[in-house]
Parts: sequence; C-alpha cells; structure tokens
Amino acid sequence: MFTSFAFDALNVTARGACVAGTTTPGRIGKEDGQIARLSKTTITLLATSLIVCSSAGSARAQSTLYVDGDASGPSHDGTSWCTAFLYLQDALSAAVEGDEIRVADGVYTPDRGADYFTRDREAAFGLLTGMAVRGGYAGCGAAEPDHRDLAAHESILSGDLRGDDEGFLNNYDNSYHVLNGSDTEETAILDGFTISGGNANGGPIEEHKGGGLYIIHAGDPTLINCTFVGNSANYHGGGMYSYDGSRPLLINCAFIGNYCDYDGGGMYNWTSRPTLVNCMFTGNVADEDGAGVGRPMLRAPEASPDALVWRSRRM
Repeated sequence: MFTSFAFDALNVTARGACVAGTTTPGRIGKEDGQIARLSKTTITLLATSLIVCSSAGSARAQSTLYVDGDASGPSHDGTSWCTAFLYLQDALSAAVEGDEIRVADGVYTPDRGADYFTRDREAAFGLLTGMAVRGGYAGCGAAEPDHRDLAAHESILSGDLRGDDEGFLNNYDNSYHVLNGSDTEETAILDGFTISGGNANGGPIEEHKGGGLYIIHAGDPTLINCTFVGNSANYHGGGMYSYDGSRPLLINCAFIGNYCDYDGGGMYNWTSRPTLVNCMFTGNVADEDGAGVGRPMLRAPEASPDALVWRSRRM
C-alpha cells in the first residue's frame, strides 16, 4: 500500500448561497476527440483564505452522511458511524446538494456499491457540486469516531479494483480514472484523501489521460489535503488531467510517484487554469516532458519559493 504525504487538516467552510449544478457518480463523460487549439495555460499560486458558497435550496434538510467499510450495522443507511454506508458510491448516490459525507479510514474503489461489484474500469468517483466529501475519520468502534487525523486514519480512493497491485505491476485492469471532476463548481469539495492506482491506459482519447483525476467541461472542483500517489497514464497527466476551461483549486496537496508515458507525470493542463496553494510534486516521472507538471506554455509561479516544491524528473 502506498503511504500518503501527511498534512495538517484544513477545513473549508461553506457559507452563503449560489446556484449550483450536479454531476452523476459512476461512468465519466466522453471528451470530444478533436484536439483543441492551444491557448495559454497558467498555474497561479495564491496564499489566501478561501470561503466557498453553497446553494441553500435542496430537496430535504442538509445532513451529514457517513461511510465506513467496517461499520457494524446491522443497517447501513449512512445516518451514523456504525450504520454507515459501506461503500462511498452509495453515499454519493444518496446525498443531495448541501450534504457533507464523512469517510472513515480504509480503501474504497469506485466499482462497488451495496448491490453491485462490477470491476468496471470505466467506474470513477464523481465529485458533486454543492457537496463536501471529507476523509480521515476514526469511524465505527473508535472511542471518538469523529476524531480526524489524516495520517492515522488514512482514507484511500483506489483504482486497484482487484487489490493486487505491486507498485505499477498488475495495474492493467485498474480504473482509468479514480476521480472525475468534470462539470463541477468550486463547491464540489474533496478533503483529506489519498488517491492511488488510477491507470489511464485505454484506447479512446478520454481513457488515456488523468489516472488519478480527470477534469473536463469547465470543471472547477476544490481539493484540500489530498495526496495523489502511484497513478499513471499513457498520454497526459498520470496524477491529474484538466482541460476545456477547467479551473480546479488545490490546497495542501501532494503529487508523489505518479507516472506518464508521454507528458505530465504529476499533472497535465490544457486550456485550463488550476490554482495551487502549498502543493508539492516529488518523484513523478514522464518519458517525454513535464515530469511534475506538463504543458509547454506555463507562467512562472507567482508565490514565495516554498509555496511549491518540485522534485520530479524526466526519464
């Protein structure tokens, strides 16, 4: 199992109101096969506080849902730690805008729910506008189940559908993308997870980019305290791929030991503008260019030297 890079937990508070759309967890959307005209892509590094607004309206009262693969039950309706959903996909399906999902330590794959176990490589966890998903909780059976420690209670989102990976060995049957952040707004929050084992080596254009996280269609998700480790792609973005006007925000995130056959071992951005705050790239590898971050036209980082750490290499 890969070990996550430890960060102190940082919570983002949702306040105010805004109009928000939704996405559906599960299979990702299909990207047009045409290559977009190159426009200048930038990575902007900001040291600032973040206030995120969420929509006030929902079909039912906003609530907290719980996910714990070791919940004792006997029921699993997500209303408490010991009656938690066993699978994250079930919580994503049950949640409505404004809900928060809390996830206990353990390994969660996107191909599983209470009523299915598909090993479908196209399965991905879909981030949802107006919803925060937070990992690192002690969960059912702990003296303090709400205790949150990202290192002690590691919550792992894994593309290793059969649980047989040894580094990059045996990953031929892994999910093409662990996460899909397409068609989202900034209120789609993922906080406190390790993302590993995505392997974007498929035939169609959208299936050989973004092993850990795939973002198109102006996706603007917010990722906090997340570690991308041991993801791979044939073409672009072993750890993360963003495209098509997307503007993701990443705070306190690390890209460690991701790999790409071509460009962007850690991250690849095309006609998109991610914002990175206090992020680290180390040990990422690309056979061609951009071991840490790939894209020929990148503006120099606009932050203090310690805001971003680069230790990645080209083969």
